[in-house]
Parts: sequence; C-alpha cells; structure tokens
Amino acid sequence: MSFLCDCMANKILGNADFADQMWHSFIKAGVTEMANSNFHKAYRFFGGAYETSLLIIEKHTLSEVGSSGIERLATSISCISNVLTLQGRWDQAEIFLGRLHDRLIEYCRDGDISYSERVHSLALLEPSLLHIKKVLNRLEKPEMAYCIERLTMQVVQQSKLQLQAGDQPSLVH
Repeated sequence: MSFLCDCMANKILGNADFADQMWHSFIKAGVTEMANSNFHKAYRFFGGAYETSLLIIEKHTLSEVGSSGIERLATSISCISNVLTLQGRWDQAEIFLGRLHDRLIEYCRDGDISYSERVHSLALLEPSLLHIKKVLNRLEKPEMAYCIERLTMQVVQQSKLQLQAGDQPSLVH
C-alpha cells in the first residue's frame, strides 16, 4: 500500500529538511487522530511517516542517516501496528512488524554500519521481538514466534560477541 503520492515522495527525496518536517508532522497528526479514535486517519498518517522514513533510509546509506533513521522507522511501524491491532487487523500488524524486525536483524548483521548504529539496532530488537510475538501469539502462530525468537537471539549473541571483540564495522571500504 502506498501512503504517499509521487509528488510528495519526490519532495521528500529532494529535501532532507522537508523530509524531517513531514515525518514529525505525520507522527503528530497520527497521534492526534488516534487519541480521537479516528483509527483510519491515524493509520494513513502513520503510514506517511513510515514511507517517509523508508525513503530517507533507501536514498542514503544507513551510516548517513544514523540511528535516527532506524528509530524513525521503528517508531512509524510501532504506531501503525498499534492502530492495526486496535482495529483487530492482526494479520496486517504482523506484516509491518515482520518488516521492522527483518530490517533490524539486517542492521545488526551489517558490517558497513557504525558501531553505535549497530548497538542501537540491537537495543531496538527486544521491543520489536516482544511486539511481534504478541501479534503472532494472538494469531495462534506460536511456532513462528518461537522461530523468530530463536533467530533473534542468535543474531543478538553473534552481534554482542563481535562488539565485545572490538569488531567495529568500518565506515571506509
């Protein structure tokens, strides 16, 4: 599903300050609509924030956007999944949370991101795991929840060992 029209997406891609302003505006408007129980509108605003964060991350390297890019993506998806679960749309919440969790695992394994961004990705994995497990258990998919938890724990252990050993990813190739 596309939340942004092509014109808005191009403006976001063309101006980092505008992208930052729009992300904050989308989140603020989504929170307001959610507080007023306008879940459909909240979903659309949070979706705009989600696509804005994706556009920023995909245009630049993760090293360029830093941990704020990861945080914005995680915040956007958490907001979307909260709205979806309030509406009983658990299957769609699972999809968004799966995207976030996959992206965080990718970042934890990425040898091209900075040490601090890798640590930040690790820190976001636990709440992401808890949220996706909640949704999967609600959908009566305990085997999937178990597999995701095992994979996550393996990635966390591997990343922690690398970080403790001083294997800080290089920013220069």
